[in-house]
Amino acid sequence: MCSYMRYKLCRCGGVKQDARGSVCLKCGAGKPRDKTMKSAERGYDNAWNRLSVRVRTEQPLCEVCLESGIVTASTEVHHKVTIEDAPWLRLERSNLISLCNGCHRGIHAAATT
Repeated sequence: MCSYMRYKLCRCGGVKQDARGSVCLKCGAGKPRDKTMKSAERGYDNAWNRLSVRVRTEQPLCEVCLESGIVTASTEVHHKVTIEDAPWLRLERSNLISLCNGCHRGIHAAATT
């Protein structure tokens, strides 16, 4: 039996060990999130709150529901690329979509499985 370590590529182009829960050696993606951090420390500060309101004002309907022909009010704004993976895109409008609570939970649930 070979004793070599298997690796896989991260989104950033860095290397991760091919194991569940591995951490990227370049960007650190995959690190467990500290649940004790305040929302502002995680990137959801006043600037984020203002942008979130603006995005929901510009797009008051859930973008995922609209694709299915359903009209639902947007209540949340979602980062297409997470803050952990690309902190420089945190306040980039093109990285954001407005969603209803159900679609937002569904996206996050699908990402964790």
